[in-house]
Amino acid sequence: MEKEMQKHFPAIECELLEYVVGCLSDLGSPDKDEVYETIGDMLLGSLEGCTEDNVSSLCESLVDLLRLDAGESNGSDQKIALSAPVKLCSVALALEQEVQEVSSIWMKQRIDNSLVDQKKLEKAEAKLKQKNERRQQHKTTDVVEAPGYV
Repeated sequence: MEKEMQKHFPAIECELLEYVVGCLSDLGSPDKDEVYETIGDMLLGSLEGCTEDNVSSLCESLVDLLRLDAGESNGSDQKIALSAPVKLCSVALALEQEVQEVSSIWMKQRIDNSLVDQKKLEKAEAKLKQKNERRQQHKTTDVVEAPGYV
């Protein structure tokens, strides 16, 4: 549609072209008179050297383009012949195999292979245990030896 308008009016501004194309796409499947009412006066007023005959011929070609576009988008009247038969069994089998081969991070089971050195872990746990014992000893001695409560 844009190419057709630029062919008729090569000096048309980009913004005007976009506006006209938007207006025409909103019309759906109009006839020549509707297209002329929608964009004719605007084109005559904004383009220098534009005649009613030019706008009228543009409207006719735009109506033809709009009808072609509408016919292609519906597509219900057209039948397409396949080059080979479609075997649904093979398609279903391939789809079933794909489903079984899905390897998603959400579907995988975690393997808990520890990368921590067990000896170091035992030493760290022993140190923590000793610290906790010392803290408990200090707490009990602080409570017992608190001045002024004896």
